[in-house]
Amino acid sequence: MLELQVVPAGARRLAATVALTACPLLAHAGLVLTLTHDGSGGVVASVSGSGTISSNNLPAPEPRNRLLIDDIGPGSPFNSNLNFVGFSLASPLTLAPGLQITGLIPDDDGSPGLDDFFMPLSADLTTTPVAFNASGSAQVIGLQFADLTVGSYSNPNYAVSVELGGFTLVIRDAQVPEPSSIALVAAALLVAGQARRRSKA
Repeated sequence: MLELQVVPAGARRLAATVALTACPLLAHAGLVLTLTHDGSGGVVASVSGSGTISSNNLPAPEPRNRLLIDDIGPGSPFNSNLNFVGFSLASPLTLAPGLQITGLIPDDDGSPGLDDFFMPLSADLTTTPVAFNASGSAQVIGLQFADLTVGSYSNPNYAVSVELGGFTLVIRDAQVPEPSSIALVAAALLVAGQARRRSKA
């Protein structure tokens, strides 16, 4: 909630209250990985969120140094060019001390709700849960935004997602303002308009 108050010299007082409700997928506990168009056809990856992570829910024979989220949906975030294709990151994304995301492997499985998403890690996960507090952003080397579909994707019932406290893959075009940005601009225009009217009075 953002409250803007303009108090002129006179007795009148304007109070504009604007509820800034950002996309809820970006503001909850759990792991959120966002792929954003960089404006030049490429993609920037960023992570946020907190929770716990371990190897306990990884399906066999999935290696312990790779995080898998299976069957994400709704729809298909990846097109057929991304059939288990690995991409490096310009710099690692932090999960926890000594544990980083070092790359991304999108996997188009040909049907909505069946695409998989792999995240290679800098170290093996262990059976002892570790608290994570994800942060950072980096260019995804070689990944083209044209091979992605804008939207939010998850599989809340998948065991790894449950342990993480939720996993969401967000794909967005940088040219589309987020709801919070729109609300801020609207609030600023409202205040500016009121101030201009008062100055003319």
